Amino acid sequence: MPRHLVVSVEDPDFYAVHQFLRIGVAIAILVACIFLRKIVAKSLVNVIFMILSHIKEDSTKKQIHDVIAGPVEFSCLFIGVFGAGSVLRLPPDLQIVFKYILLSFLDVLLFWVLYRAITPISHVIQKTSTGGVSEEIRKVISDIVKIGIVIFGFLTVLQAWGVNVAAFLAGLGLAGMAVALAAQDTLKNLFASFEMFADKSFKKGDWIKTSSVEGIVEKVSLRTTTIRRFDSSTVIVPNANLSNGPITNFSPCTHRKVSWSLPIAGGATREQLVNVQKKVDQYIRGNKDVVNGEGSTIIVALDEFGENCVTLFVFFYTVTADWLPYMRVKQSILLDVKKIVEQETNGFGVPTRNLKMVKLN
Repeated sequence: MPRHLVVSVEDPDFYAVHQFLRIGVAIAILVACIFLRKIVAKSLVNVIFMILSHIKEDSTKKQIHDVIAGPVEFSCLFIGVFGAGSVLRLPPDLQIVFKYILLSFLDVLLFWVLYRAITPISHVIQKTSTGGVSEEIRKVISDIVKIGIVIFGFLTVLQAWGVNVAAFLAGLGLAGMAVALAAQDTLKNLFASFEMFADKSFKKGDWIKTSSVEGIVEKVSLRTTTIRRFDSSTVIVPNANLSNGPITNFSPCTHRKVSWSLPIAGGATREQLVNVQKKVDQYIRGNKDVVNGEGSTIIVALDEFGENCVTLFVFFYTVTADWLPYMRVKQSILLDVKKIVEQETNGFGVPTRNLKMVKLN
């Protein structure tokens, strides 16, 4: 063969062309994996669901999909990076860096799966628990475990890159003391949230009243509680404030109390006062919206003398404990009682003062 047709592998031009081909193939593999990852991931997820065809509940399928969909896409990207790196002939130093990158990819993939699996696992534990784990406790424990997974995953990636994790943690210990001093309020709120969850003071959806706010609990987190007031505004209260003060929870109540002290006009006779007391008592006891039966408390009695009046004390419980129906029932009974008082007497008494004017010579 003519010498001018023989190409040596040591020829720089040949090596450059060959290397460009490798780079082109590596880029093609990486681009293909980037653009095809969703299609491949969807196909793999469908295969997994075919294997798990015995699962019939849609909610369980959705939870499984949420756990594996993202990591499967990430796996396709990992395969692309691995394939591109394998095609290229990297120098020894870059090969070491590439090895660390691959190990980091694997660590991130593993801890990502664990992170996404925490929520469905906590739901399963909540359903199967005989002790009745509340939704708030489940969320808080899930958040803590997720934070732990993120921290542990970060340390694992550092160790894969050859960082001395023990020395790193020792340095963080000193910094942690300073952070703890600076974040005292946050830690107070954190421990206060644990106290509230342990005491089961309230849960999402409960109607509560504190010294500063009244409304419906919308969200309970590790640091704050969000309460929606009845005017639709939201109030975010630190958990430490809630834990240190009294909390009235109306949601467990099946009935609501009504207590009035009605001033009857002082000019009413004894017979008029007795008639008012009897008719109001009969009306209250016969009202279908008032709790009336064994164990119920209904009091309608003349109580005391006031300024130009005699006080009629009325005490009972409504059948409903919901705010709007309770206010409607209360208004209806108030108007009917007012009608009875006005029919039997001169109406309600108001505080008056008699002034005697004396003319001085």
